[in-house]
Amino acid sequence: MTSRLLPWGATLSLLASMLFVPMPVASAHRDGCHAAHSCPSDTGSYICGDTGNFSECGYTSLPSVGTPRTFASAAPPPDHEAPDRPAVSRITAAKGGSVSLRVDAERGSKIVVKSKGTKYATVTATGGAQELRFKAPDGKRTFAVTATDAAGNRSSVQRFTVVADAKAPSLDGLVLTSGSSAQAWSLASFNAGEPATYKLFVDGKQVAAGDAGAAQTEVPFPVANGLHVVTVKLADAAGNAAKVRRSITVDIDSLNLEASVGGATSEAQKLTVRGTRDATAVVNGLGDERTFVLTDGTAEIDLDLPDGTYDNVAVTLTDQFGRTGRTLLERVVVDTVRPVVKLVRRTERRTRGRLVLAVGTEAGAALVWRAVDQNGKEVGSGEETTGEDGALVDVDLEEGDYKVETTVRDAAGNETKETQEFHVDSDPWGWWGWSKRILAVLALLFLGLLVAGWRINRKERKEEEARARAEREAVERKAKAERDAEARRLAEIERARLAEEKRQREAAARAEAHRAWEQRGDFLRELCREAREWDGVTAAEVPDGIKLKSGERVYGTSPGVLVEARTRQNVPTLVGADSGTVTVTDRRVVFRGPSKKREWLLDSIDDLQRQDDVFLIGVTQRKTLSGVDLSGQERALLHLNLALAGVTGERDFVVKQQDDALARHLASDPEAVTR
Repeated sequence: MTSRLLPWGATLSLLASMLFVPMPVASAHRDGCHAAHSCPSDTGSYICGDTGNFSECGYTSLPSVGTPRTFASAAPPPDHEAPDRPAVSRITAAKGGSVSLRVDAERGSKIVVKSKGTKYATVTATGGAQELRFKAPDGKRTFAVTATDAAGNRSSVQRFTVVADAKAPSLDGLVLTSGSSAQAWSLASFNAGEPATYKLFVDGKQVAAGDAGAAQTEVPFPVANGLHVVTVKLADAAGNAAKVRRSITVDIDSLNLEASVGGATSEAQKLTVRGTRDATAVVNGLGDERTFVLTDGTAEIDLDLPDGTYDNVAVTLTDQFGRTGRTLLERVVVDTVRPVVKLVRRTERRTRGRLVLAVGTEAGAALVWRAVDQNGKEVGSGEETTGEDGALVDVDLEEGDYKVETTVRDAAGNETKETQEFHVDSDPWGWWGWSKRILAVLALLFLGLLVAGWRINRKERKEEEARARAEREAVERKAKAERDAEARRLAEIERARLAEEKRQREAAARAEAHRAWEQRGDFLRELCREAREWDGVTAAEVPDGIKLKSGERVYGTSPGVLVEARTRQNVPTLVGADSGTVTVTDRRVVFRGPSKKREWLLDSIDDLQRQDDVFLIGVTQRKTLSGVDLSGQERALLHLNLALAGVTGERDFVVKQQDDALARHLASDPEAVTR
């Protein structure tokens, strides 16, 4: 057989056409055309869409030979479905108006929280529960929550209402009232404007705490004599807090108290004492000494005293700071025995046709009696106070049976009631009986006239003798009066001389006292001016070792003593540690002495105690108390008070103290007192 071979060039062209045919023929089956319609690849064609159907080919016409085939991605369908409404739970309001909630929305959607057109929070949803926080205005408000997906579809609105608390309680109206002798505890009054809790501190130590309502709140608190820093803190239910610091001065010499004994007619007498709350009362003069505490300012105790009279009963009151008061009770009479009452009828002849009763009982009792007939009708009554012999009931009655009711109440209030029945006979005397009575009366009148004439005659003789005796005594009295007058004249001259000498001495003493009073008044007026106007100087001479800071103002420098709080044998004691100078500025108090130096920054003070002219100052950077003694240095004391007022904002209080001191001095003019 003879074989025919292609020319070499034709062979190469065939190989090249086989190697470089375009690739779409290999992807026709992968693109799904074979399953969707009849594919011409079964007949040897590998071009997808050569039947005219291009739905699974990725193109709309056959590619040209030699051009690489590309496939366009199918366009995604449009999204018109809105996300589900967000789920909201665990809504909580906190301080400062902070609101937190848990929200759950479609993943990738945008969560928006709005109210009244204002947007308060925006976050992208994670597809699960997530925490969302935002700050809301104060008060009750309704919020709308929506979720918007990437296609702009917005969910339906989920609403919730919350009461936000962004406002702190108010302490602008805080008023501090110093204690007095009647009630030694001081008083803090304020209106928080809403329910809150309060804490009250004196010199950094908490002394009271409790709940404050929306109305006025009054908080009594104990405080010793002296100048103190009082701090009040408020916190509402959401945690919003307010704080105010003020100073207060307490000066109480003694405590007032009221004491009385009641129930003296019973076996359980009660002693009532009113005064300063939580003070301790001690009672002497009622047998054993009795001690008790005036909780809430009053106390009542049972005495159970035996009958008798108790004089010089003393009640002494002492509060926790050692201030005392004392009072004496009037005589306490204990009488628990009811009076004995005895009714005795008098039956003399002259009492016929009458009911005469002698009421025997103790003197000074109140007697009330009432007589009634058999029908219960009152036929007689009366009231009187019994004497030493008791009392007498006397009433004219017709013949019949009667009941007499008597009530006797003694001075102590013990009461006894007695009821007895009596029969009253008629008066047996007729016309003759009355006639004899009239004759007897006339006889007595005649006898009386005879006696009266004899007495008149005797009286005239005695009066004549008395006149003669009186004339003699008058002459003697006149002579004695002349002698006494001369003695009085001489004594009056001597008294006038002594009085003139005394007047001159007193005038000289008053003049000297008035000069001293005027000098003192001028000094106090200077202090009043300084209290209003003095703000210190920036350039001042200060002791060596004190370097003024930029802008620091010096109020003054004066002699003083450094005092320190120490404990000796477990007893707190103040000791003078060194003598030197005390410099007061608007920022600090500095002591400089030969052996010790000390400095207290005003902004760091957390405890301040004053005892007379001694200031104990506690600062945050120092554990122990120390301070300065400025006894006799009134100007230095004013400078220190002005510096402290610069911290507390109570300069008006310092000015008032100085004005009050000047007013008291002006009211004590020695000339006005002696006029």
